[in-house]
Amino acid sequence: MERFPDLAPLDIIRRFNSGEMTDDDVIHWAEDQVALDNTLGREGTVIELAMLSCRDNNSQRIAVLLEDLVMEVVDFDYSDEQLARLRERCSALIRKARPGSIDKKNCMDFIIGCCPQTAAELSNVRRYFKGDVPGLYNELSAYSKFIVHAIENSPQDLDQAVRCLDSLFVLGDSEIRNAGAVGVIESVLNICGNSKIDAKPFIERLLPASKRAHVDLEKFWNDTYPSLLRRFRESAVPYKNDSNSK
Repeated sequence: MERFPDLAPLDIIRRFNSGEMTDDDVIHWAEDQVALDNTLGREGTVIELAMLSCRDNNSQRIAVLLEDLVMEVVDFDYSDEQLARLRERCSALIRKARPGSIDKKNCMDFIIGCCPQTAAELSNVRRYFKGDVPGLYNELSAYSKFIVHAIENSPQDLDQAVRCLDSLFVLGDSEIRNAGAVGVIESVLNICGNSKIDAKPFIERLLPASKRAHVDLEKFWNDTYPSLLRRFRESAVPYKNDSNSK
């Protein structure tokens, strides 16, 4: 596994958001930094990364990954008033970034923060309902359409959308996690199947939490309506779940 000892916190966030660093890479970097901080007699590098990541919807996952390490550092005796304030602020931000912090009230704001291009389609959805509340699943259709558009037109936008999707499963409450599976993953696959679009780029990019949701979704369809799923998948283009293709 590659190590990144010389990177600054902002470099870590940029590489994580671009897909150059995995969850494990970030954790190993943080562990190396704690050891290096102790050796050099400095403090706060891991806390700085966690705080910076909390300000960016795409990288809030980093704060969750580093929570245990940050709490260990926070437990140390404060060396000065400035570091004490830094630790207190970081602890508050990480509590906010814990699972359950995304619900149906702030879900679309979170998505637009990650993928601003979703805003225009969301306005169309809300305009269609003429003042009535569209409901979470109808609003998520705007995000699903953005993902499908990205599959066809922009790998960079697709990477951005997939990171946002994974954050919904990591930080969302149970309603958001269910909506992420049925209202986003299933919706994207259905749109692709009906429009003869290859969903493989989307499936291959799924990160751990959203990948588990996709596997569970496929298992449900295979166990409940196997023939229906098979007919639908065969009528769609290229996408095929290798685990079910034998």
